[in-house]
Amino acid sequence: MKNHPVLSIFFVVLTATSSCTKPEANQQQEDTRLKELCIAFEKSWGQSGAEVDSLRNSIARLPGIDACRLYCRSWKKAREKRLPIALKTADSLVMGFPKFEKGLFLRASLRLENGDTNGSVSDFEKCLQRNPGFFEARMNRGALFFSRKMPDLAFQDFKQAVSLKPEHAGARQNLGNAYLALGQSDSACRCWKDARLLGSPDAPGLLDKFCGKKPE
Repeated sequence: MKNHPVLSIFFVVLTATSSCTKPEANQQQEDTRLKELCIAFEKSWGQSGAEVDSLRNSIARLPGIDACRLYCRSWKKAREKRLPIALKTADSLVMGFPKFEKGLFLRASLRLENGDTNGSVSDFEKCLQRNPGFFEARMNRGALFFSRKMPDLAFQDFKQAVSLKPEHAGARQNLGNAYLALGQSDSACRCWKDARLLGSPDAPGLLDKFCGKKPE
């Protein structure tokens, strides 16, 4: 039985002149803050850490409904281990804002976490149909295919991921994993060497285990 290599998978205070204008001024202030937070959300996409978490938690607490707020609310509920509610919120996001492909990406990830692999694949497919250059969707769907023993399909997604972000160590490593599963060990070793140079913490072990003392 073959050992499987490690996958790299993959937030001005306004002054009112009268009691009649205060509500309008407050609403304008709230709208401005929401716009700023949602711009920050987009800029932080693909990043992680305490600042991103704080940003998404702040957006999730804001009243009202739009794609940005629903995404962050669903994400927050998932982080709180409230997966059924997170999925319901993601459903509302996808139905209410069908052009927001990040909603499909989120629901695909939540469905996978809930054991619904078919639903996850379907959402990743729709997401990538709308945005073929969605790097994270390529990586996650590729990992899903790989885990389901479909290395040929995983290979296609990882190859596209490397094309989108050539300097991403995880994408190079995953492509090497797919090459190995397809019986192309020389290509796998080349990918892992690239991943090692790009800083992958797992690539050295993969090289030692599967590539031996082959020349560089």
